[in-house]
Amino acid sequence: MRTIRKQIDIPEDDFVALQILAARKHTSLKKCIEQFLHQVAEMAIKNEIEIRFDKMRISSSFEKEGK
Repeated sequence: MRTIRKQIDIPEDDFVALQILAARKHTSLKKCIEQFLHQVAEMAIKNEIEIRFDKMRISSSFEKEGK
């Protein structure tokens, strides 16, 4: 497995939301961000979301398929 390390800029509003989530879960901000990125990666692997890298920012588009 190859590990890719990149700096990710998180928009201020999202950063504040992650801080609030960490406080509510009584966990560290670092752990909360790691869990969030892990969930995003799992969704990308399952092709549930599309991830585009634009100027070191991650944007995702969630598409639900009707059954």
